Amino acid sequence: MENIVGRNVASMEHQLKSELEKSVECIEDRMKNKMKKFEKIMRNATTTSPCNVMMSHRTIQPPTYDGQTPWSSYKKQFETAATTNLWEEEQKVTALVIALRSAEIVLQTFPEEDRDRYSALSAALELRLGNEHLRQVFATQVETKTQKVGESFQEFEAGVKRLVRLASCILRRITKFSREACYRNVRKWHSRR
Repeated sequence: MENIVGRNVASMEHQLKSELEKSVECIEDRMKNKMKKFEKIMRNATTTSPCNVMMSHRTIQPPTYDGQTPWSSYKKQFETAATTNLWEEEQKVTALVIALRSAEIVLQTFPEEDRDRYSALSAALELRLGNEHLRQVFATQVETKTQKVGESFQEFEAGVKRLVRLASCILRRITKFSREACYRNVRKWHSRR
């Protein structure tokens, strides 16, 4: 009886092993076919893809910040490069620190625990280098600007418009704000004559 059971077990093992080998071969064949299709698709995608920058893994270098350009303009360029390069938070911090030339004093006074957070570093640089604090100064200059002796009305108006832009007034208010300032301050000048 043991002999019959042993033969049946051996026979079943042989059958299972044979079926398993066939299944593995079938799966391997399917995988090879799928890999061939995938490779073909990838070859076609790299030659016809409209996103060649992404496929070629080129890195767009942000410009160096030297303090000559406004911080807000530089920050837009930097964040565009970071988005294009798909940078993570840590990569943004590293690239920004490397790009800074005239802002090392900000880094020296920056808390150690925040040095790996892009948002904190960016906010500190904005506070130190941004024009936010100048908006009120420019708005006050618009309010107090008067036409100088010998200055044409066009020159005066251009100066007022420049200050209004610097004060970052809402676009639809720029014309109204500058017109009111021109009329008010031209009248002041004429009344002093």
